[in-house]
Amino acid sequence: MVATIDEESSLEVSHRNDTKAVVKNSASSTLPPKPNNKKRIHWNYKVVKRRHHRLCDLSDEEKEAVWYTANDTKIILAMAKVTVKMMMKGEICDDIDYCSRGLEGKTPSGAKRRQKNKQILRKALLEEQEIQREEGVYDPEYLAELSIFYSKDVCVAAYNTGLSDEHSVQEFVDVCDTDIAPMVPRRMKRA
Repeated sequence: MVATIDEESSLEVSHRNDTKAVVKNSASSTLPPKPNNKKRIHWNYKVVKRRHHRLCDLSDEEKEAVWYTANDTKIILAMAKVTVKMMMKGEICDDIDYCSRGLEGKTPSGAKRRQKNKQILRKALLEEQEIQREEGVYDPEYLAELSIFYSKDVCVAAYNTGLSDEHSVQEFVDVCDTDIAPMVPRRMKRA
């Protein structure tokens, strides 16, 4: 069974009705009232079976082409360090040899922004947990809503980045007139 979320409906969430806590962040904005949206989760009972190759069925050359080695990991980390230094200097990363995707939080400014976001969320959750303990209430759904509320901006930015990437890839695919050869790792020679 696979759980899927029905996008048209809303998520069913139980709320505390006895008390309403106002949680403030460092910018002293208050949490909006609890929404009444109701999304439903339904189960897809159609099971899809797929055959996978077992590790013992692969030849040494195929394993070498598929799995990262310790040396590969060192090279990837070294390239990431070079890319972060390029990002800090404001140099353009060409997305082929030096891809900055996912390394935004490794620059000093990105790390500070990430830490601040985590600190605000952590503080809000700890305060709400303390309120729940004092009142003898256990409401993990409301804690989840708090987490969603305080990480909304980061989620929207990540969604927009993914959408932008999707459009870029789609434009590339639309422009290509010829069949694209399947992706093959660089160290594996094409036959």
